[in-house]
Amino acid sequence: SINSGDHSISFIGEDKNTTILHPMEDIEESGSGILIDGTSNVTIKNLTLEMDDISDVQVSLNSNDTKGISISNVDNITLDSLSLQNDSEVSDYSSSQFYISSGLSITNVNGLAVSNSSFSGAGSHITLGDHSNVNILENTFQTAAEVMRNDPSASDDPTGSYLLIEGNEFTGPFDSGIELSLIENMVIRSNQLNGLDGNESSFGILSSENIDLTIEDNTIKNVEFGIILDTDSTAMVARNRVTAVSSEAFSADKSANLQVVNNFFGDIVILRRLFNFDFIHNTVVSGSSDQRFEVLYLEIDNNATGDLTARISNNIFVGNDQVSGWLIAFINLNDNVDFSLDLTLDHNLYYLDDDTGLIPLVNFVDILGR
Repeated sequence: SINSGDHSISFIGEDKNTTILHPMEDIEESGSGILIDGTSNVTIKNLTLEMDDISDVQVSLNSNDTKGISISNVDNITLDSLSLQNDSEVSDYSSSQFYISSGLSITNVNGLAVSNSSFSGAGSHITLGDHSNVNILENTFQTAAEVMRNDPSASDDPTGSYLLIEGNEFTGPFDSGIELSLIENMVIRSNQLNGLDGNESSFGILSSENIDLTIEDNTIKNVEFGIILDTDSTAMVARNRVTAVSSEAFSADKSANLQVVNNFFGDIVILRRLFNFDFIHNTVVSGSSDQRFEVLYLEIDNNATGDLTARISNNIFVGNDQVSGWLIAFINLNDNVDFSLDLTLDHNLYYLDDDTGLIPLVNFVDILGR
């Protein structure tokens, strides 16, 4: 435990494979293997934290009680080349009870770098409370209920700013890989997320109510939902590859000022109740989803007001033999006289894959509305 001081502290092992930290056994519920509270400028490097020594009492995933490392009320923390592991954790990650609720939990932290570390054996690997200037780089995360998430136990919804998640590897099964909200200036870049079994209701990236969001150069596969945006504002989704999904490769709902460019989506794309967006230079190939027949489904909210600009251009749409007459279904439910829509469909290519090859389509768009 490192508490309440104005010190610079470095705790550096020789090698994480040989420097093993065993916390005292049977810490009571809500304890932590390593606790940093109120002491800034701390570096922990090159060691393994055996989290199975922390507690033999299971706690609720949403309580965020027992933790591997807990950091709060500090500035400038570095965690590098660590292994947080728990070999005794239950294997059923659909459970709501875990010996370790969070591998790493942070609250009221400004300036944190987590890099070159491995996480396994917790309900959630990283739980974020209020934070700013956090970098999560080049780590590996194996099997969790919710790999990276907001703190569900906070009295107020946690907020954050300037969060970078880059170069990490997420290996399932998991219910969600990255599930974060209420963050301003977040970049999710060059991560690999493999849900392995694509279990029902699993997400690769789920973003809600974030501002100035960038999701780029990620690879996501074997989940039910690839990338989901909900009520985000000013977002760039670029050069991602989403394959082997059982439902939706990409979905955006109630989001504003959205650019979706140069992605490969291996199943249906759903755009619903958006305000100003570009969908450009993407490839969308229908896969195994049985949710809809369309490849791109676009719906305008019947409560929308003002001017909406939507541009869908220079994309390739490929439907399978289940597509029933169109690849794009555009549903305009709006009958508000104060609403105007500027929709551009331009320079897109449309094909049907019937197992003998790609057949160019002429009747590919179905537009319904009032």
